[in-house]
Amino acid sequence: NCGRGARCSAGGGAHIEPRYRQFPELTRTQAVRSEILSGFMWFWILWHLWHSSDMVLGHFAYPDPAAWTDEELGIPPDDAE
Repeated sequence: NCGRGARCSAGGGAHIEPRYRQFPELTRTQAVRSEILSGFMWFWILWHLWHSSDMVLGHFAYPDPAAWTDEELGIPPDDAE
């Protein structure tokens, strides 16, 4: 029937009916999968941040703030009014 002008849908209809201005109803499997996926995502991010922090923070030596002058910090001299 699909090849003769009849309308065919691959999924046989919506699995979850759309609801106007309401959260969709999630199955327990969907909730568990999303928790596992988000947990793995944060593990991946934190693992690489810990082991490859130079990729995020840069490859330069951090400057010593004690060596900065008042002029570099934008602090006016004491005699300025």
